[in-house]
Amino acid sequence: MQNDRGLIFIHIPKTAGSTLRPIMDRHYPRPAICKLDFLPRDLDAFLRLPDQARLRIRVLQGHFPFGLHEHLSVPADYLTLLRDPVNRIISMYYWIHGNDDHVLNTLVRSMTLRDFADSGFEITTNHQTSLISGLPTNAADQSLAVAKQNLQGQITFGLNERFDESLLLFKKRLGWKHVVYSRRNVTKSRPGSNEVPASALEVIRKHNSLDLELYEFARQTFDETIHALGPSFQDEVRRFQRVNSIWARFDKGRHALRRSLPAPVKAGLKKALRRR
Repeated sequence: MQNDRGLIFIHIPKTAGSTLRPIMDRHYPRPAICKLDFLPRDLDAFLRLPDQARLRIRVLQGHFPFGLHEHLSVPADYLTLLRDPVNRIISMYYWIHGNDDHVLNTLVRSMTLRDFADSGFEITTNHQTSLISGLPTNAADQSLAVAKQNLQGQITFGLNERFDESLLLFKKRLGWKHVVYSRRNVTKSRPGSNEVPASALEVIRKHNSLDLELYEFARQTFDETIHALGPSFQDEVRRFQRVNSIWARFDKGRHALRRSLPAPVKAGLKKALRRR
């Protein structure tokens, strides 16, 4: 772990965070990682840990807002990924709609995309700005400015749409070594934004005006960061993409093989891996 600093990953839903997390997990000891995906339950459990147990935690991951560095025992770096707000809401809707295990599945299956965008759910209303600022959605007058300040000064960020560049930027900033990956939790059978009714797009934009402005700010800042790295960085990205395409095919075959194994064999493998 670089300089024994902590790492806090603000996982904004449907921004490729599920793809990034396994990469992150390779670089930190398992006992040092704490996943806080179900708030307030998981956060309460983390805060109730005995002092000695909490002192071992160096990495926090989950769908939580900026500000948890106050609960780590070491200085921490922040990490996040952003996504075009319109595409994020579309992807979110179809992901929940097709995922029977999601807590909102039954409700969302009775909604159109326009209904979902107009539902007032926290996840559909300037959610990126709220998480990155650490302020509630009703603090709109302040949250955009604070979110921009956090992206400029305290959060290393990337863009879902430029995942490979973002990943190699994280690698440079955080000293990671092994960053090959295959995509996780990809929303299937969803239309592109050009196939969505204009009325639904209008509602999405209406409820995500802050996110739209924040994303444009992030995109411009990201462009400047990548440009400053020079042509050699783009060469590095292309080399990585060639290697990663081979890895992704191998990983897909590996998972297909594992799924085909009898249940007792899979259970034995899982148990053996936990002992490592």
